[in-house]
Amino acid sequence: MSTVDILGWTPGLHVEFTIREGLIVVAADEAGCRTLDERCHVLLPMRVRRACRLDGTQRVVLAALPGRQRLIVHPPALLGQLTLAVHTAALGGQL
Repeated sequence: MSTVDILGWTPGLHVEFTIREGLIVVAADEAGCRTLDERCHVLLPMRVRRACRLDGTQRVVLAALPGRQRLIVHPPALLGQLTLAVHTAALGGQL
């Protein structure tokens, strides 16, 4: 089951994008600027990719928030910051 399947989203759904704290938040929105393709892939607009320094070749981490009907896209540049405290704690305070 894919991240988008968890949200129950289907091909043709209109979505909108916002950037918050360096994360890309994707939400279903009838007035959204993009639609999910036939495979339910979300294609990020150029303005969003540029704002998050994504060049199109980088992999991202996706998280579904089904209760809020949101898809969160974690750009690679932010992952190190988000996981630093957890990794430090897991290694007994030393990296």
